Amino acid sequence: MEKIYGNVVDFRAYDNGSVCEGVTTVTLPDINHIVSQISDAGMVVDVDYPDPTRFESMEFAINHNNGKGCNQLCTPGRHEIETRVARNVYKTTQGEGDFEGMKVRVVGLHKGRTGGTIEAKNPYGSTDKYSVIRYEVEIDGEVVILIDSATGKVQFNGVSQTDKVKALIE
Repeated sequence: MEKIYGNVVDFRAYDNGSVCEGVTTVTLPDINHIVSQISDAGMVVDVDYPDPTRFESMEFAINHNNGKGCNQLCTPGRHEIETRVARNVYKTTQGEGDFEGMKVRVVGLHKGRTGGTIEAKNPYGSTDKYSVIRYEVEIDGEVVILIDSATGKVQFNGVSQTDKVKALIE
């Protein structure tokens, strides 16, 4: 084991290039493949076979304290949201700690806002939710997940799933 990953040290969210202050948490989408059930004579168990190129709809959420720039999060329509993350990493081979960068990029359509509660001695918080069109995760400069419904591109750890299918039908 070359690295042991620690905690998120800090992060910042941007909506269409503008900083959103007061973001408390970002909830990343669940990735669930669409499955087909395989059943045949002689099989003792049906198998749910995931299609590596198709997914169920995904949702992305931002929880915030309505700080500067957060009002734009509930604007109807398309949003390009980038969350930049710094996290601790301990490099076991060198015996020292360091930081590693991570970026999560989501293109999504605003679905709704949960208004939160107004309560004395507590921040006024809201949650904005988005239907995901494009989802990308970059860790230390390398794209590890890319799912783009507009272009049909699906890539995990640098391996394109959709290029395999295209090669078979062209």
